[in-house]
Amino acid sequence: MIYNAFPHFINCEKIVENLAKALKQGGRFTVAHGLSKSELDKIHFQSAGNVSTVLPEAEELASLLTPYFDVDVMISDDTMYIVSGIKK
Repeated sequence: MIYNAFPHFINCEKIVENLAKALKQGGRFTVAHGLSKSELDKIHFQSAGNVSTVLPEAEELASLLTPYFDVDVMISDDTMYIVSGIKK
């Protein structure tokens, strides 16, 4: 579980790959934020741009997970952001 921290990982592909290696088959990987993508991006753009990146669109993150995980949750709405899957 990565909660309210994913934009602080500079290389999203590498973190997904490394966590996939660490998880057992059938383990769950989740990226979640208690804010919408647009709200989170606004905060990072205004005050945390030097220590974070833009949160990828949920579909983009799901495609990064797909080689390692069966993505079964993808929510990006006005209140939250969640992408989650089970390790293949």
